[in-house]
Amino acid sequence: MTEGGEKNILVVDDEVNMRQLLKRVLGERGFQVDLLADGRRAIEKIAKNPDYYHVIMLDIRLPGKNGIEVLRKIREVNSDTAVIMMTAYESLETAIEAIREGAYDYLVKPISIDEILISVHRALERKLLQQENVYLQSQVENQYCFDNIIGKSDKMQEVYRLIKNVLSSPAPVLLEGESGTGKELVARAIHFNGMKKDQKFVAVDCGALPENLIESELFGHKKGAFTGASHDKIGLFEAANGGTIFLDEICNINASTQAKLLRVLQEGEIKRVGEVQYRKVDVRVISATNRDLKEEVNKGRFRDDLFYRLNVIHIKLPPLRERTGDIPLLAAHFLQSYSQKVGKRVGRIEEEVMNLLVNYPWPGNVRQLENEIKKMVTFVADGSDITVQYVSREIHDADHIQRYGDNRDGSPLKMKVAGLERDLILEALKKNKWNKSRTAATLGLSRKGLDKKIQRYGLDRRVKQGKKKR
Repeated sequence: MTEGGEKNILVVDDEVNMRQLLKRVLGERGFQVDLLADGRRAIEKIAKNPDYYHVIMLDIRLPGKNGIEVLRKIREVNSDTAVIMMTAYESLETAIEAIREGAYDYLVKPISIDEILISVHRALERKLLQQENVYLQSQVENQYCFDNIIGKSDKMQEVYRLIKNVLSSPAPVLLEGESGTGKELVARAIHFNGMKKDQKFVAVDCGALPENLIESELFGHKKGAFTGASHDKIGLFEAANGGTIFLDEICNINASTQAKLLRVLQEGEIKRVGEVQYRKVDVRVISATNRDLKEEVNKGRFRDDLFYRLNVIHIKLPPLRERTGDIPLLAAHFLQSYSQKVGKRVGRIEEEVMNLLVNYPWPGNVRQLENEIKKMVTFVADGSDITVQYVSREIHDADHIQRYGDNRDGSPLKMKVAGLERDLILEALKKNKWNKSRTAATLGLSRKGLDKKIQRYGLDRRVKQGKKKR
């Protein structure tokens, strides 16, 4: 990359007039333009400095080597360089071959100045987004990633600081945060990077355990202790002996179990249900809750002495809506992770999609964002970018309400007009049996204009379903 924001463009065309036109048009817009007349020299020049040119404008018919051959060599040297193919001989077969070989665009001569500028600017925008995605991914893999906990925001940096401070301590940790904020990830990070990393990590969802069995599950039982106790059973605390037990949704345990848990923390011992003797255990306790545990104490639903035993080290996990700057990092991480998992080559998340993700409040926090990206990867075609058509209706609706107000309570004119336009387009598509060209003509729109509106109103899926039913 060059300094000062300058963008370098190489024009390879055997027509003198075309070379001079492109140099003048692009030079006037601040681009640094180099000119060549044949393919061999172009390959040699690019091979010497593969990263120098941001965009290469390449004629198909060249002396020495044709444009497709040059394109292949460029892609071998630097697959990220944006190549715009040009030709005076329009051929669908050649266009398909050029795109298949990795060309960004395909322009047919005579080319208007507007076409040139639009194509070059779009190619540069794509290049910039690719670089941003690489940067985000590098951050995910380096300083902003701690055992799958991702974030560069101030609040997440404080979480990292606290985690690192407790790694060498056996003290109990209390994690508070809304559902989906990653409490178990933090618990695992503490364990697997701490003193007990070679020992067991046992996770328990206290909210999922039946109240009449929770003591048996945690502390074990003796054969015959209650109906159905057909054999001695080891409890989860004993299973975790020497390691860490993670008690998720700790506020759900009953008063009797709270008293026994307090003894574990005070004395380091448990008693199986139906037994009289105590057993020593050495277990680090990390607990978590999506409620304000201090408030539960004030309401008399949780023992205050147990609260203070659990709350030796307190880590508050922020909801995703309070760290929106982390959303691009998280989205990039989940996109790469699930693409690899399903064996797909998924491109980038388009800027419009990222804006929707950043502006959405995420009531389900990081877990909801992860599921959204997972769904996008599932439905996107192999080799394609993530576009707005793959965004959930819930997120689209939230964006519309944010922009125009909630039409259920008398929305502003702009929202009503948008709704009417969407209904008219849908009705026209149905009447024209989902044929876009006929629908565009009926509505007085260009085909490209109709496509934009179909995408804006999230009608892509309706169109595909309609075509299948024909």
